[in-house]
Amino acid sequence: MTRQPSEHYKAWHPVNLPKILNLVFGPATGKQKNGSIFARRRNMTKDLRVFEWIKQTVNNFDKRLTFVFFGRQKRLGIAILPSPIAILIVLLLDTGPSLAESLHCSTLIRKPPPSEFVVPVPADQLFTTQLKTNHATVTESSRLQKMRNFLYQISSEGLITTDPTSGNELKIARKQLRRFILEFRKDTSILRSFFYFLKKRTPEQKDFNNFVRDFGILKDYVIMDDELGARKTAALILQTYSTLDYAKLTEAYTLRTQKQFKKYLSSIIATTQSLLTKISAPESITIHELHQVRKNLRDLLRVMQMQGKSSADPLSAPLADPAGGPGGYSDYSYQISYLQNLNSRLGDVCDNNAARILRGEITKHNKSDFPANDLEQKLKDDIQYFLDHLILKK
Repeated sequence: MTRQPSEHYKAWHPVNLPKILNLVFGPATGKQKNGSIFARRRNMTKDLRVFEWIKQTVNNFDKRLTFVFFGRQKRLGIAILPSPIAILIVLLLDTGPSLAESLHCSTLIRKPPPSEFVVPVPADQLFTTQLKTNHATVTESSRLQKMRNFLYQISSEGLITTDPTSGNELKIARKQLRRFILEFRKDTSILRSFFYFLKKRTPEQKDFNNFVRDFGILKDYVIMDDELGARKTAALILQTYSTLDYAKLTEAYTLRTQKQFKKYLSSIIATTQSLLTKISAPESITIHELHQVRKNLRDLLRVMQMQGKSSADPLSAPLADPAGGPGGYSDYSYQISYLQNLNSRLGDVCDNNAARILRGEITKHNKSDFPANDLEQKLKDDIQYFLDHLILKK
């Protein structure tokens, strides 16, 4: 069945679009040479390797373009996001490997970076709304009970579930546990950031900060599949924070004034720039200082995300440079996406350091080898680009 063209495709190329869609997505005609690219390739197992290469290349350069593969033996079904670039890649590959290899894929699918990054000082009403929303997400009663159940399970049985009836059920249960731990840690970390944004934290909020810290250690042990470390940490969390009253976390709080919030964000930016400047070569800063860079970027990201979720629709808000630099990417969502990418890449480096600390190989006071390779040097340059084009806006 031929896929129906979307409005996006019609707007992209109204004249040649039908021919392109038929070439790419059309059904086989019985003769292999007359079928569409996808129809022909469904009968060619050797092309599995080609499509796997495409998927890996695209994932490496732009996670916003996703290739989803569903394959079993000689049958291959493919779903591609509606992007002209995706079609172009497939068309180029069909013309021959030599042509495809002659073009560097990064030039095809990477957007130019935003020409600016607007970090706004959030209004009181927006901050309060987001604070309460995040608090409700974390403290929903069934979710807290699920968290406690997983902690009891890990502390008593490790990362192995009770009496699995089959290996497949065990695998599914472990995957569910891992997913919950990662998602819960992320949500609690967001809520903790909001408490740091306050003028003053209550004793309950300070206890919650420690809880999030220890839960992060548990998350690292789960990622490492460290049974003993996960058991000990889960038991510690259950014992230490059994009296933590989640309902009281937002009962009392004092907001910073706009001027105080801007000063706080300015200090985060200045600290990040100072630490990044010190990284002239590997072993210029400590593991802890590199982690601080990541935490600062994460807090700036959460301020931008807060604005991104506002009813003011920041995507249509005018920015300092309406053109958005080369390519015209001025929308706020792309600015957020760019910083998310930086945070994720630096997070991989810091997670690796955290695992080495938990294994006793290093301490947080050891010198970091960042940037240890060309990819990490590119990451450092991209962080510097972000800082150079950051606008703190009241």
